[in-house]
Amino acid sequence: MQIQSGLSHAVDAGHVSSSGKQRANEAALELVEICNTMTHDGRILDESIAELRDWARHYSDLELMNRPVVRRTINSIFQTGQISDAERSELYLNIEKLLPRELQQALRGKRAPEPADRARGLSLEAYDFVVSETHYEDRTTAIVRYATQGDDVLLMRDPENACSPNAIVLRLPSGFDVGFVPEFAARSLAQYLDAGYPYRAHIRRILPGRVAPVLVVSTDVYPPDSSIEGLHRSSGGWKMSLAFAPATPLIDPKAAPRQRDNTVARIVLFAAVAVLAAVVLLSI
Repeated sequence: MQIQSGLSHAVDAGHVSSSGKQRANEAALELVEICNTMTHDGRILDESIAELRDWARHYSDLELMNRPVVRRTINSIFQTGQISDAERSELYLNIEKLLPRELQQALRGKRAPEPADRARGLSLEAYDFVVSETHYEDRTTAIVRYATQGDDVLLMRDPENACSPNAIVLRLPSGFDVGFVPEFAARSLAQYLDAGYPYRAHIRRILPGRVAPVLVVSTDVYPPDSSIEGLHRSSGGWKMSLAFAPATPLIDPKAAPRQRDNTVARIVLFAAVAVLAAVVLLSI
């Protein structure tokens, strides 16, 4: 499938509505999510390539599709099934202006530490990134139900992952996995986690997406001897049952909320009433 320069002729024909800017923003974020699924050697998985083809058809009327860098990169992915670091960086640089300013940094991975931490000389590295693979394995349902902007997330190393030895899973406090750190950020972040450096990661933004919600996560890594409260380490941070669950719990969106089991409370109440009745009878 080749992306031709004539695909955006609909723009000149007046087919772009007043929501064109919003669609361009949506298209840019979705393209980032797809490219963020690259493996450690630059491969784009077959599922992601199929999503890219759907993406190209869905947004064929946008000016974005006529940009030489975008067109060239997409055609290269279709032909080779890969994207190099240089191609990804050039692509993100070309589309970042379509995103809100606060999200543009998420295309680069690393950012400046938080002002308060920088002033105290605490944070070693800081990252902003768009979480990849949020729409697989019921993760969308988990995000909608349990993810909240500002929430902390746990970073779980997955060195046996078939796609990358740098793989890092993002897990909510509730125990549900919501995606992966993109490879270009995971390469350096994984080294800190493996060495036991403390970190703080939180959901910076949750944005609506055509396929799945878009998560933007901020992470700061601190020196090993940091005594700041609320930091986590790759060896733990929350209860073992949650932090080291073998797989993402499955959610049935049709299932009704579980009713609270009041059996124990009823037994205790019955026993209390019986004791009270016995005391009354003995006192007569």
